[in-house]
Amino acid sequence: MQSETELLSAERLKMADEYFVALVNGKIVGAVCLVLDEGRCSELLTEYVLKEHQGKGIGSRLTKAGSNA
Repeated sequence: MQSETELLSAERLKMADEYFVALVNGKIVGAVCLVLDEGRCSELLTEYVLKEHQGKGIGSRLTKAGSNA
């Protein structure tokens, strides 16, 4: 499994057309990165939530934000 640093690296962000992050007390605790296909559909490139913040609905909200993009 990749670390959050690897999942949200500058290299991976360059591949994404859009991304959303979840913040708790100003710290990024989760993210979702998307690649768009000519505006018709999107592909989930990366999604993660830090272990200590899992089970709180953060991943679900990130997925919803990405699907509404």
